[in-house]
Amino acid sequence: MQYLTELVLHNNQFTGSITTSITSAIYLVMLDLSYNEIGSFIPDSIGRLSFLAHLSFSNNKLQGTIPQSIGNLTSLAAVLDLSNNSLTGDIPSSFRNLEHLQKLDLSGNRLSGSLPDIWEKFQFLKAMDLSSNQYNGSIPTSFQSLLNIQYLDLSHNFLNGTLPIELSKLVKLSVVDFSYNNFTGFLPDWLGDISSLSYLDGSHNGFVGSLPLSLQNLSYLNVFDVSYNNLSGYLIDIPIFRQFVESGYLDNEQGLCGPIFNTTCSSADTTDTESETYKFLKSAAEKSQYLPLFTLAIFGVGVVLLLVLCLFFQKCQPKLFRELLEFCDLEVSSMIKCCGRKKRFSYSDLCSATEHFCNRNIIGVGHQCKVFVGELGNDEKHAIKVFNANAFKEIKLHFLEDCNVLAEIQHENVMQLQDWCYKRNFLALVHKYMPNGDLYDALYDIEVVNFLTWDERLGIALDVANGLAYLHRFSKERRRVCCQLCPGNILLDEYCRAKIAGLRVLRESDTTLLMEDVLKKRQHNKKQDIVQSPKDFVNYIAPGE
Repeated sequence: MQYLTELVLHNNQFTGSITTSITSAIYLVMLDLSYNEIGSFIPDSIGRLSFLAHLSFSNNKLQGTIPQSIGNLTSLAAVLDLSNNSLTGDIPSSFRNLEHLQKLDLSGNRLSGSLPDIWEKFQFLKAMDLSSNQYNGSIPTSFQSLLNIQYLDLSHNFLNGTLPIELSKLVKLSVVDFSYNNFTGFLPDWLGDISSLSYLDGSHNGFVGSLPLSLQNLSYLNVFDVSYNNLSGYLIDIPIFRQFVESGYLDNEQGLCGPIFNTTCSSADTTDTESETYKFLKSAAEKSQYLPLFTLAIFGVGVVLLLVLCLFFQKCQPKLFRELLEFCDLEVSSMIKCCGRKKRFSYSDLCSATEHFCNRNIIGVGHQCKVFVGELGNDEKHAIKVFNANAFKEIKLHFLEDCNVLAEIQHENVMQLQDWCYKRNFLALVHKYMPNGDLYDALYDIEVVNFLTWDERLGIALDVANGLAYLHRFSKERRRVCCQLCPGNILLDEYCRAKIAGLRVLRESDTTLLMEDVLKKRQHNKKQDIVQSPKDFVNYIAPGE
């Protein structure tokens, strides 16, 4: 049992306690005992499982406090789920060490006290559910560091105070639930800045005042519930407010008034809440019938100016004009995605780093590319993959779109895309340089055959498994990715930690082609009676939904 890496026993009827013998399996990567009848306490020895990436004890009958030793599980990069038990106490301060965690679920317990201010380094956290507990106090300011969080549920607690402005930095939030707490103050204007919000529940609190007009910026908002608060005053008639009035999430029993409710406001309400700004916006809304004509006129002027500029560039700057046309061959959607992205390295930076792509800086050659090494930024070594002319024709159409997807992949065991460069007949990807090369050389090169110890080899295997688990989740939540999973695409950093490389975005037509390619290779090998060499690979395709 010592070398067991995965133990999944969920959805059974196990009783008793969590045996400490489990913690002797020190190489466990996944431990899932959820949906059983297990009672007693979480053993303190759980902290010995230093390779653990996924831990779930949810939906059991566990009691007592959460042990501080869980903070020793610094490899937890996927899930920590202790939900729906009878745990008490507070969140241990040692949780600050779980900075690679992507999902934290402590909901449905009896946890109490204030939320600890320990979230400064949780840059990978995407989902946090602390609902249905007994937390009190205010939202900690370190929540502002949860820059990748998409799901936040703090409902059914005793939290109080106002919604801090620091939350405005969480621009990737999609689902937020503050309901059934004791929050007070006005609903803040900055809610309208979180453009990805699709679900916002602030019901059953003590919010006052009217609703911020900035909410009309939330084009993806489907659910907006602020019922059972102390809202009051004039509510302007704009589409988003009318939508939620008709859905029952807003009603004039809260003290809101205005034409949207087919009621008139008292003089006090009008004086207090229908300020000059509201009057101006109300007037503008009534005059919105002229907006299409105004927009059409602006569009016409813009088209004329664009034609004039094109003629000017074609005549005076023919070289620049040709480059612009080539760049426009890319998908418009991909161009739009990249417009707001600040480039780290320019084409001239790459030229300088590689001495104009001198052959002596080549560290790898493939059938589609050459890989150069060069110093960029703060004199840090980077690997620069430059695609050849044949590859350029194949990938340029989706290049920017794919780069945007790959740039979102952030995991310690997957090579992260640092930057990319597109220029006329030039495509390049920039990654960090891996000083220990690839796994193939580390295993089979005669000069370094004794390079890896057995402990390091085991660690590399676990790193690869951890990286694949992350790619499974990424493909389910975002876009499916694939790679040639072979020793040559497993790179080793200065600490011999493995990183999966060679990723690309999978398209609908690719799945069938890749599987046919694998089957053809197998049939060919059977006919020829050849043993595959270690460099042969199996294509990895992330599973679909």
